[in-house]
Amino acid sequence: MTKVITVEELRGDLDKYLQMVDNGSEIILFNGGHKVGSIIPRGDPHDAVRALTGIFKSEGENYSDSDLEKAKDEYFREKYGLPE
Repeated sequence: MTKVITVEELRGDLDKYLQMVDNGSEIILFNGGHKVGSIIPRGDPHDAVRALTGIFKSEGENYSDSDLEKAKDEYFREKYGLPE
């Protein structure tokens, strides 16, 4: 689940929103009508990269650091509308 809140809402009830993140929710933060960041649940970054990129190596093959960085950058650009 994704929850969109203002920075003021986060300040007013930080414990509630951190509990939501701990339970798997993503929090998108806005300040003055502009998106300023997000809080996402902690997880295995390799699982996220594999799931989002569709890149699966055969057993015995490994991802290079540059493969993972490129996939991570692409994911965040698409998900959060970040510039290239």
